[in-house]
Amino acid sequence: MSTFFESLKVMGLGMLGIFIVTIVLIAIMMLLTKLFPAKGNHPESTAAPANEKQPESDHPADGTSR
Repeated sequence: MSTFFESLKVMGLGMLGIFIVTIVLIAIMMLLTKLFPAKGNHPESTAAPANEKQPESDHPADGTSR
């Protein structure tokens, strides 16, 4: 039975390691995105900023008329 608990400890350490590496990779990607923002004809760079008003559609999504 002690072998079973040792294997659980090893498995837990492995899962913790995977979790930590995943968090580190996400942090690196976020940092690189902040340091080197997209340029050119990428859809992300041509989108209107959040503070600008988006053009209104002639047909609202909820189906109501104006």
